[in-house]
Amino acid sequence: MNREAASKLCRERSRRKFDCDEYPYAATQQGCYSPYVAARARCRIDDVPVRQNRGAGSLYGWFIRKQRLMIGEDFFIQPVWATGPT
Repeated sequence: MNREAASKLCRERSRRKFDCDEYPYAATQQGCYSPYVAARARCRIDDVPVRQNRGAGSLYGWFIRKQRLMIGEDFFIQPVWATGPT
């Protein structure tokens, strides 16, 4: 449901050479979907260069597998500023 809610928001603002990305991630329980709160109020979407977005998604998938995270298991994300080109 999270991916479906994020995709609906993304279709409204599609641009070439960019992927629409959402936070919190659609793959998490905190994603865009909630039966109680509108998706626009629950998550943030923005355009991200395709290469950067797909690379980050690949790293996220690697992290989940490497840490052997199970559905519903908690984890913490610490945002950091990028240094240099991405």
